[in-house]
Formats: sequence, C-alpha cells, structure tokens
Amino acid sequence: MAFMLPGQYLLGRDGLGPGPRGADFFDQGAQVVGFGDAAQFRDRIVAARNDDFFAVAQCIYPECLKQLNVPMGSACDRGLGSPRGIRIDATLLGRMHMLVVLRETRDTRQQFGRLQMNVSKFVRIALLAAAWSVPTIAVAQESSLWSVYENTLKSAKYIDLTHAFEPVQPVWPGFANAKFKPAVAGKDIEGYVKAGEEFTYDKHGFVASAYELTTDQYGTQLDPPSHWNPLGATISDLPATYAVRPLVVIDISDKVQTDEGYHLQVADIEAWEKQYGRIPEGSVVFVRSDWYKKWSDAARFNQKPFPGVGLDALKFLHLERKILFHGHEPLDTDTTPNLEGEHWLLHNDFTQAEGVANLDKVPEAGALVTIGFAKPLGGSGGYARYVAIAPADWTQGVSVTEAPGVPLSRQAAPLKRDENGVFRPTP
Repeated sequence: MAFMLPGQYLLGRDGLGPGPRGADFFDQGAQVVGFGDAAQFRDRIVAARNDDFFAVAQCIYPECLKQLNVPMGSACDRGLGSPRGIRIDATLLGRMHMLVVLRETRDTRQQFGRLQMNVSKFVRIALLAAAWSVPTIAVAQESSLWSVYENTLKSAKYIDLTHAFEPVQPVWPGFANAKFKPAVAGKDIEGYVKAGEEFTYDKHGFVASAYELTTDQYGTQLDPPSHWNPLGATISDLPATYAVRPLVVIDISDKVQTDEGYHLQVADIEAWEKQYGRIPEGSVVFVRSDWYKKWSDAARFNQKPFPGVGLDALKFLHLERKILFHGHEPLDTDTTPNLEGEHWLLHNDFTQAEGVANLDKVPEAGALVTIGFAKPLGGSGGYARYVAIAPADWTQGVSVTEAPGVPLSRQAAPLKRDENGVFRPTP
C-alpha cells in the first residue's frame, strides 16, 4: 500500500491504490473521484447535508473504530455510515495516512447494507485511513470549530465588498454628505487638556476623529425594515445569526453594459440555478452589475439610468428561495417612481444591502459572506462591512497566511488630515 503525507487524501485511482482491506469495497463499484488536501476535505465534511454520511472503509487499528464510535467486528472490511455524519477534529486530519472520497453505487450500497437513500444524488465520503504510530485518534462531534478555522478558513481567500465611507462620495440626493474633523476635549483635564482643544500626537500622545454623519443611509449599508416600516425591526434588533451566510452572486454586468438601466429578472435567477443548482435557503444574494466602479464619480453614480432589482425577482428570492437578504451595488433598489422594490421588502420585514462593491472578484457560487454593521440602538440603517470568504484556490483575495493582520503595516509617511478631515499619509 502506498502512503501519503499525513493530512493529505486521495481522490483519484491513478497513482495510489486503496490498499488490501479496501479492495473489496472498490470491486463493488466505489470510485475515487479526485485529489486534494486535508483542508479541502474538511470543507466537504463541514458542508455535509443531513442525508450525507461518512463511511469508515478501512481501519488498521481497532482503536480507530472505538474513537469513531462504530461497532467492532467486520466494520473495517465492510464500512459503516452515520446518517448525520461524523465531525472530524484537526488532530484526526493531521494523523491520517490518507482520506479517500468514494462515489457509492447502488450495487455497493446493497452489498454493504447502506442506508436506503437515493445514492445517485450524493457523493459519499469514506475514510480510508489508519494511524501510523498513533495511539489514539481524536474525533469531535460538534465540539469545536477551531479545526474549521485551522483547516478551512485560514487558507480561504478574503475579499472586501465594502466601500470605505468618506466626506466626498455618492449619497442619496435627499441626504447631505458626512463631515470628518478632529475630536476635541469635552472638558478640562488639569495639566493635560482644555475643553475644546484638539487632541494631537505631539501634545497628548494620540488623536481622535469626530464624524458628523448626516444619515445612517451612508456608504455600504444594511437597511432594516424600520427604514420604511414604523412597525419594522431596527438595526439593533437583527439577530446575531446574520453574521455568516452562504453567498450567491448573480452577474448581470453584461446586460448592464448594453442597458445601464437593466434590472435583475426571475429569468436571471433561473439561469444561475441551471448552472449552479438551487439557491441555498438563508443565503445572501448579491447582484453584480459592476456599477460600483463608478463610485468615484458621485454625480453619475446616482443618476438614472442605473441597474436595479425587479420586484418579481425580489419576491421570487424571498418567497420561493427564502433567502436572508439580497444586495446591490447602487444606492437604490430600483428606478421606479415609488421605489416599489424597497417598499415591498421593508414593509414585509426583509432587509437589504446597498452600495456593495467588488462582486467581480468573488465566485458566483461556493463562497461565504460575513456581515458586520454598526449597532445604534433603534437605528434605521446600518453602516455595514461585508467580506466574502472564497475557497483557497480562488485567484482573488488574500488568505490569513498572506495577511495575518498582526503586526499591521505602517504608513509610508506620517498621517495628516486632508482638506476634508480625512487622515492620509503625507510626506
């Protein structure tokens, strides 16, 4: 039996064989379907649906079965499964010779007494592994997410989908722009600062800024129902479960190049599903138009025509696909006279994202999105931060390894305020 380095797994029959104990399993029709590393395998485990299961195809040591909490006897040779799947800790992934993904056939299921499922729909994941000089194998059943971070999120690619807000930028015509200025002392502190005095690096050792925000509908944002609905949830009412969701990106940028006023239609959603499958319930759907590239031209950004999302598409996404919320790049949902899409959303207790950026740098399927926002009590809007988390092999973005965030890079020159009060490196 050929061995691989710990933490790797085999997804293809060429090159490395299944080993003597797994031979009968392969003879019954199981097929190896690719090759990858432990972090990618972990993705498959974490993403497993309720009716997926992981089968132990081979274990050299009986301790393996004990730790996996499956019966002894002929289980090593037969393979056993759990309908809910087995959560596998990083210590297990790091100590296995190999992990093999097997595509189960109907003959295989009948031969080994598998659960009665429609096996043509799912890829079954099998552990073809055994420890070399490993006394125990740690298996965590829903006990820790640290291994998810270590094996998946650490190597994933992160893409910021957020505009940094500033005094000079697009804003809905009914609102004024924000103002940035130095923070000043609110009262005297004897021997240190007087009321009204600006804090400076030289005298006080630090600086602080004051922001005159004319609206909570500013920059990249998250609109709660209370923005339009007097009975709607406010930004501080949104549950913590908004934090991380599957991300769907539907691209209408080609149509917008032809018609700048194009609005997402149900047909666009159906075309996406034809390519990628059904939109996951509870996901976030961002509509890519590439309109964000006009952000530096504030006058044109808000001027009609601009792309939007049609009302029928919104109803389909929420009522048929039951998404969490959608987002778009402009600062309005649509260009109808009464803003019918936003009216329908917020009066039906849904939220929406506006002013999203960089969707051309994100995969259309398979990524996650983190959702952060300011939490003013009773707020009618939220200054938001959206970050896409793409698979490790995605070409855009940076990983934690590439940008660990500590220590942070220093500025090229000392920070000084520009004419709008924004700190910028200034030689």
